Amino acid sequence: MKLVYIAGPYRASGQWHIFQNIRRAEALALQVWQMGAACICPHKNTEHFNGAAPDRVWLDGDLEMVRRCDAILCAPGWESSSGSLGEVALAKQLGLPIFQSTEELRNWLAEALPSEAVSGQHSQVL
Repeated sequence: MKLVYIAGPYRASGQWHIFQNIRRAEALALQVWQMGAACICPHKNTEHFNGAAPDRVWLDGDLEMVRRCDAILCAPGWESSSGSLGEVALAKQLGLPIFQSTEELRNWLAEALPSEAVSGQHSQVL
């Protein structure tokens, strides 16, 4: 199973905008799981932790998670996020595929996973 990291803005000018950033990343993470890959969504991992530790803790932790992934999926607006820019730069340095859309990711996964896992249509496992 491939492991995909969601890169996108978290921090914002207010709680509402942070919430919106988390929701966008969360929606992408769900799509990744539905494609049959595992997903790390750092937005959900540290949701509501604002101010609980220095930003450097979160940023360094995110970079460590990138090192353990097979690919990066960029959320809209990632280019305006200093954290996401660092994550994408590290992914490039590591030679990881970086995707700008779920369609690009789906095509890549189709080559790596069985065809039924990439359709986005999973039957429920009990």
